[in-house]
Amino acid sequence: MNENKKEEKIEIVDLDSENKSKQEEISDKIIQAAENIVNTKDYSKEYDKDEIKLYKTHAILCYLGPLIILPFANNSHKKSKYIHFHINQGLNIIILYLVVFILTGIISSIFTKDYIYSSYTPNWVLFLNFLIKATAVVINIFGLVNTIKSKSKELPLIGKFKFIK
Repeated sequence: MNENKKEEKIEIVDLDSENKSKQEEISDKIIQAAENIVNTKDYSKEYDKDEIKLYKTHAILCYLGPLIILPFANNSHKKSKYIHFHINQGLNIIILYLVVFILTGIISSIFTKDYIYSSYTPNWVLFLNFLIKATAVVINIFGLVNTIKSKSKELPLIGKFKFIK
């Protein structure tokens, strides 16, 4: 009887291993996209170390909102390509903050319901506005920290725009 029976082999297939590879591919793509956003072009080697030491304080002021006026009014950007770079990055941040202010105001006004003595804004709108504002602050901090470390890196997402030639 044993000869008539075919020997059955049971193959165990791990379905999770296939899913893990797809999940790993997706996570690798997400990590790569995040690295592309954060690892922006570095211009630090293009500037002289003495120039960086001389104008580092002016460069830091470029990332502190209205204080960008000080190196700009001092005509530092005409004297130094290093400051010129950071003034452009600072202008990008100021424009980003203006866009964020307008965008979050529009989003809030569209979804806020006004009543006689009060108004109601859905929590998801408040959270979305928070994420938009937090992104702008993180980009600003990214530029400030790099400048403090004497690096001249473009800001993520907005650093390629040049307003002063």
